Amino acid sequence: FTNESSPHKEKIDFSSALGIDMVSKLNNCSISFDSSKNATVLTVTGNDPYFSISYSDSAKDLFASDFPKLRITYMVPTGQSSSNFSYALYPCAGTISAPTAQAQIYKTTGIIADGAYHTLEIDLSQYSFWTGKINLIRFDFFNDSRIGDVFYITSFELVK
Repeated sequence: FTNESSPHKEKIDFSSALGIDMVSKLNNCSISFDSSKNATVLTVTGNDPYFSISYSDSAKDLFASDFPKLRITYMVPTGQSSSNFSYALYPCAGTISAPTAQAQIYKTTGIIADGAYHTLEIDLSQYSFWTGKINLIRFDFFNDSRIGDVFYITSFELVK
């Protein structure tokens, strides 16, 4: 997957339809671009919805030591099945090339469904598994959701 506006994948711009091309895998969700909100929308279609970003096909290798944080800007409208969703993140780096329980960050709350844009910043440097070349990041944006719940995303950024 290549995207001319973000060839190195440090910051993926989901506020244009080009961001969709950066997603390497979807699970139990559909993806589309909502031009009225200038955001990519993920709609839950089944249990365990998530998307993954592969960094192994990036224009250059990215290393965990250079990017201690991940920043995600999102919006979840009111009227979803919850007002505050739990989420999980699987940052795969070094010898970890696929999502695993040993490289999981799980938060019981954090995705706020109030119709406003929020920035979720996750300090990856505190986790011993965040080392070496970045391979993949899987983001389970809703751990407990219902079919039809929606998640809008405008950016997904590795932060120096």
